[in-house]
Amino acid sequence: VVPTGSLVHPQAAEGEKHAILAAVEAHAPLPESRQKEAVEALLSWSYPSYGLEEIPSKLSVSELKRRFAAQEAEAEGVTLLLEQPETSPWKRPRFLQETTRLTGAEYGSLMHSVLQYIDITGELTPAGIREQVAGMVERELLTKEEAVHVDTDAVTSFYASSIGQRLRHAARIWRELPFSRLLPAKRFYETAGEGETLLIQGVIDLLFEEPDGTLVLVDYKTDSDTRPEKIRKRYALQVDLYSEAVSAVLGKEISERMLYLLHDGTILNM
Repeated sequence: VVPTGSLVHPQAAEGEKHAILAAVEAHAPLPESRQKEAVEALLSWSYPSYGLEEIPSKLSVSELKRRFAAQEAEAEGVTLLLEQPETSPWKRPRFLQETTRLTGAEYGSLMHSVLQYIDITGELTPAGIREQVAGMVERELLTKEEAVHVDTDAVTSFYASSIGQRLRHAARIWRELPFSRLLPAKRFYETAGEGETLLIQGVIDLLFEEPDGTLVLVDYKTDSDTRPEKIRKRYALQVDLYSEAVSAVLGKEISERMLYLLHDGTILNM
């Protein structure tokens, strides 16, 4: 507690007002201060990487593919309707998934999950696939609502295909293999400087090593439009980046690169 009598009461300022206050009231330029040069230096400072504000520091391979598809379409004068990335990190509520069809992205993620967790040493008939999907629900890898939308015939066809048969005899298998790489930003953005880098992240659907040591890269696609020329053009950059990542990490070149189209079982060599 401070006694009131011990406080010094400020008295109204008398005499000439401070020069800065007088200038402000008169709307006149303020008098120069000793910090003038330092303030001007701060206000005139510019970001050394000016021009890179439109270039991200990190991109996923899928987002990079989507951006360049839009740029190519714009250059050709085509209006391209692209599925926009999710604005929320959360999945749609289950009741919406029960009453409405899955979006293209949700269906693609679902089929990739099933192919990731399938036991290739088990029974791969339609009945066997359905049993394995039920097991994924029990292990909480999938929800019951998601399991309803699994195209078991497409999964069965994949393992019955030439790729599926080779996969069952592979020496080593990697599924949903993540990677991160720093690449020159100028490779993707002309305005980037020579020393600027871009962090590229991606997940490789399937990579397997055959008994003779050769590596095979496979990427699953759920596109309903399976025209080869369109599919190859759309995913060429993605497959190139995946191949480069494998070579950089494992120190071995990819012998075969292919896309497997789950919609109709088409196999496209890239």
